[in-house]
Amino acid sequence: MKKYLPLLSLILLLFACSTANQKKPSAVNPTESSANLELIGNGTWTLQSIGSKKVDPASHKNGGPTLELRLSESKVFGNGGCNRYSGSIALEQNSITFSDLMSTKMACEALSLETEYLSAISGKKLPLQVKGEYLYLGKAEQLLTFKKAK
Repeated sequence: MKKYLPLLSLILLLFACSTANQKKPSAVNPTESSANLELIGNGTWTLQSIGSKKVDPASHKNGGPTLELRLSESKVFGNGGCNRYSGSIALEQNSITFSDLMSTKMACEALSLETEYLSAISGKKLPLQVKGEYLYLGKAEQLLTFKKAK
């Protein structure tokens, strides 16, 4: 047993060094993104459109897709129109990065909007812009337009 102790110690040391150098996703950095933090704030945003396709919240069981940001926790929550989802975010100067999102798997009549919405944000780094009560993520055909919920 004693002759394996130095080998075991070396393996543990190498493992500890290799995991210490792995880059972890950055959390919200207030010094890099103070302007966006102030404009975005914590709260809920309601999806208004994806590209040129308008979203009618009344036509969805749960009122249409939402985006709830908790910046102090670097977390995102929301409703895709049917299912609840959650994940992590990293906010930078002019972009936001979403982790791969987790969601419930309830069956609903109209999942196409939810599928399109979640695939547009899950695991993606998107340009971010805030203008008044509107939040814009992405660009061109995949531009997501949100309105601050009251």
